[in-house]
Amino acid sequence: MQDRIPSPYVVYLYGHIFVPESKFGHKHLVSGKRLNPAELRKTIKLAMLVELYSFGIIDFEIAEVGKLIKRREVFVKMVKNVDDSKAVFFIEKELLSLLKNFGKVPLRFSINRSTGLEEKFWMDTFAERINLELAARGYLTKINNQFRPVEERIMLLREEAERIKQKLEEFRAKNPELAELVYGAL
Repeated sequence: MQDRIPSPYVVYLYGHIFVPESKFGHKHLVSGKRLNPAELRKTIKLAMLVELYSFGIIDFEIAEVGKLIKRREVFVKMVKNVDDSKAVFFIEKELLSLLKNFGKVPLRFSINRSTGLEEKFWMDTFAERINLELAARGYLTKINNQFRPVEERIMLLREEAERIKQKLEEFRAKNPELAELVYGAL
């Protein structure tokens, strides 16, 4: 039986069905297509949040913030206490740990700033971490210090990728304002 792969891993492997091609983008490891790394990063984070939301672990709260200039901001709050040590995805662990300590955090802070990394370096660090995690699960192999896809294993995730894509589209359709604010905050 195939082990369960969290949504962010699947989005990373099947980035080409979630993010449009970009002639200035980075070459996607699996498809070879050029994808916008910022859009892929945001979609990966959105998939993680929607997965945790669908499991009933987190919820979103939209609030007016600012004294002089009011703006709407999205907060993430923990609704069901879970053991963050059981989370597999490293950013998932980080978010759950933050929520356990604070209960509710602004989405922009919790996702973008909690890693302590500058945004431009985030994707490279993320890619290295997820590549190692996927290699450990047999979806990638490392040859001459470069990761290569194990296509027969990755193909097993195609239906899951389509299911996740549909889930993200449903989230956007049911919660258009929330989806726009969440995606914008990532």
